[in-house]
Amino acid sequence: ETVGGAKVEVLKGAKSEDVGAAKVLTTGLADFKTGEDIILEAMGAVAITSAGPISEKVGKDFAMSAKTVTITAPGGTKLKGGGKVFELSGSTLTVDAEGLKGGAKVQLKGKIHFKK
Repeated sequence: ETVGGAKVEVLKGAKSEDVGAAKVLTTGLADFKTGEDIILEAMGAVAITSAGPISEKVGKDFAMSAKTVTITAPGGTKLKGGGKVFELSGSTLTVDAEGLKGGAKVQLKGKIHFKK
């Protein structure tokens, strides 16, 4: 799905997408608001690319499952949920997994220059 301007969805209830192969969204701005759940499932990959901000405000639960999930955010990204934050900005990655059921699994690919 390619949107030239802004992709905006405002729903009073829940939103559910079950995609057979892959979900690709390319837009200038993405803004989604629901009063209840957002559920996105794909058998293959999920890719979201936005030139501007991506905002998903959910009244209840947010679930995304796919073989691969890619979020392209050159300006950085911050995911908040359950009182926890995952933040990626420039060259800094912060994951607070304390109290998360099962912990957090993070995979990084490419060159990593680690300094203490």
